[in-house]
Amino acid sequence: QDAGERIESELFALRVRSHGKEFVGGEALSFLLRHSPLLFWLAPIVKWEIFFVLFEKCLHFLALRGFGLSKETLTEKGRPESRARGLGQTICLVFLVYVLLWNIDSYLEDIRVVPKKLEWVARVFRVEQKWRMFSPFPTKVSGWYLVPGILVNGKEVDVWDAQPKGPNGKPADLSKHFRNNRWRKYLQGLRNKGKDKERLYFGKYLCRSWNQQHHGDEKLREFEVVFVKRKLSLEAEIPIKDKSLWKHNCFKKKDD
Repeated sequence: QDAGERIESELFALRVRSHGKEFVGGEALSFLLRHSPLLFWLAPIVKWEIFFVLFEKCLHFLALRGFGLSKETLTEKGRPESRARGLGQTICLVFLVYVLLWNIDSYLEDIRVVPKKLEWVARVFRVEQKWRMFSPFPTKVSGWYLVPGILVNGKEVDVWDAQPKGPNGKPADLSKHFRNNRWRKYLQGLRNKGKDKERLYFGKYLCRSWNQQHHGDEKLREFEVVFVKRKLSLEAEIPIKDKSLWKHNCFKKKDD
């Protein structure tokens, strides 16, 4: 007898007995979900043939690697370690199914697999991370910042990036424009709605850093933070709209 077949017949990752009936694998999972006060709505989903087949293959995969419980262990009564292990496996399995369905939701627009009343589970246990990363496509929008400022002597400068600009204001080297990944992430969030407080702090930082290095009429008087938004395509960058995010006067006190 083949070793894999022997393990498959003797090892099970999930087995349930109720009223003289025995359920194994996918049928056991469906039985548990049907009787769950929170996850009963998942029971019809696990009956889908594709899900059932994948679940059975996962169980077999775990059994081959020694994660399954032997038949003898499962039928023994009164062993705390056996019950604890079975409970732990069931909890892990429920969360695995929940996270899978949560990620399916990220691809569906009009259909919700996870009901809104159960979204708190993801928030409380911090399993709301999505797997899609750059799917179904990379970002379609790019851009950079312009921070035109006026010094005390009336001279115009770019407060954030002094490197040469193209005809459309694009910096010669975008990697230097964002300085490093921390600044890139910070500036990425700065253009979102409801970030006035962060923009105020950013304005104070620009005033402080410039005026610490310049004196007299070379000090920075005022500036504007503008995000230049561009839509990416295979042919060229398509202009969308330049968005003014913040106007700041370095000598006018602003409340925190």
